[in-house]
Amino acid sequence: MSAVKSDFLNVVAQHGVDVLYVVTGERLSAKLTLDPIQSAVLGSLAQCSPQRQMEAVQHMALLAAGMSPQPPAGRASPSSALTKAAAKKPARGVGVAKARKGK
Repeated sequence: MSAVKSDFLNVVAQHGVDVLYVVTGERLSAKLTLDPIQSAVLGSLAQCSPQRQMEAVQHMALLAAGMSPQPPAGRASPSSALTKAAAKKPARGVGVAKARKGK
């Protein structure tokens, strides 16, 4: 068996040859299968502007490192916005319970 130079592999790869298969016997397409969550994340990421893509990647990197990401300056995080909205809105049935006490 003779050694194949990387220059040659680069040229044949540009013509559609699966170099990973030539070298290892494993198809590149087998390495690219995604689970549904990974597919959904990449699909959502593709719909974002380049700036938002970078923010998303930084956010995920912080989560992977066990850190709590902070929202960009001037923007509330979705969870804090939901918390604020819930705090302003009384829970269902609270008004009814107060009305019954008064009777």
